[in-house]
Order: sequence, then structure tokens, then C-alpha cells
Amino acid sequence: MIFYGIYDAGRVENIASVGHVVTTFRHLYFIPLYPVESRFRLDFGTDQIGTPIRLNTKSVFKGYAQIVLVVLTALSFQPKTT
Repeated sequence: MIFYGIYDAGRVENIASVGHVVTTFRHLYFIPLYPVESRFRLDFGTDQIGTPIRLNTKSVFKGYAQIVLVVLTALSFQPKTT
């Protein structure tokens, strides 16, 4: 089974009780391939109301940094061979 599609990552610029900026990424096995768009998402309970904005570099960086940190953490637990 191949997992691909889009998902939101890189939540930044949180404004209390108003909203936040999030970037939608195309992914393959939940590894972000490239950003599709950034949105300012309003906080209305469970609703996903958002306004498209220009691609937010801070949000894109955070989206990629999350997967890089997970990979580096996994690699740090590899047994050392001598």
C-alpha cells in the first residue's frame, strides 16, 4: 500500500483565539515532497476555514524541519559497529 496525498504541516504564527499559518504539502509516506500552498487558518472549533496567502517560508522550513529531526533522531539510535 502506498500512502500519498496532501497534509498540513508547519503550523506557525499562532494568534491566540484568532488563527495560525499552516502550509499544505504533497507527501509520500508522510515525508513532505514539496509545498502546495500556505493558508491563514481561522480557529472556529473543528472547522477548517482558511484564507490562501503567499507561501510562508517560516512554515515551509518548519514542515521540512519536523521530518529531518525525526530522521536524525531515528539514526541516532542505530547500534555502533566497530
